[in-house]
Amino acid sequence: MSQSLSYQVYSDREFVQQYEDSILNNAWNACYERPSTLSLVPENLKDQNVLDAGCGPGVVSEILLERGAMVTAVDYSPEMIKRTLLRTNGKVDARILDLNKGLGELASSSFDVVYCSLVIHYIDDLQQLFSEFARVLKPGGLFVFSTDHPDLAAVDNRAEDLQVRNTVRWDSFNVSIELYQRSWNHIMKALISNSFEPGIVANARPGEECRVRFPKEYNQLLQKPYFICVRAICRKGYRSDEMSAATQRDIFL
Repeated sequence: MSQSLSYQVYSDREFVQQYEDSILNNAWNACYERPSTLSLVPENLKDQNVLDAGCGPGVVSEILLERGAMVTAVDYSPEMIKRTLLRTNGKVDARILDLNKGLGELASSSFDVVYCSLVIHYIDDLQQLFSEFARVLKPGGLFVFSTDHPDLAAVDNRAEDLQVRNTVRWDSFNVSIELYQRSWNHIMKALISNSFEPGIVANARPGEECRVRFPKEYNQLLQKPYFICVRAICRKGYRSDEMSAATQRDIFL
């Protein structure tokens, strides 16, 4: 049994069903974070090997399949893996795997894309995880991820390298979630030191669908960014001082 943050919550069958039902069509996931992060992934993934790291109930795995990808989906929750297999009709290679314990069973240089949505804030050691992502990616492969926006964290975002462990209440699910909040410098340091060149660092923005379906949430999400989305390129063999600085922009969907 995993001891990683919030494992007990994400492995509870009743919660997993509620969570899946919610993220399929809500404002925050379906009309905000998910389209923003997926916009950083190529539309055509035919014959591409993609790792959905922290796949949850398989909503993104299904989309990646529709784009032509060959998908490996991993999650520390057995219940999430069950939901992923059901949603994708068993068309993905789904494995119970705790990202905090590495990706030892996955071959080096075997993936074209690593996709990791709203997961890294549950990870104890970003250096270790990003090192593993770099290992399993092919040279030039893409690492696309999203996480809670650093400006919202209970840390000084100007700090050179800072993370704090915190507990957040999800009233809609009647649960408390343990997670890490990190400064942007902490995240960037883990990327650069593991040969990732951040090409796009994007503040997610709600799109037209969100405005029409969820006007109240749309106005809230316009006020400030709640999630940050990143696309980085795996530059194995490059020195960190050879890699360009990240380019920041907003996503308008």
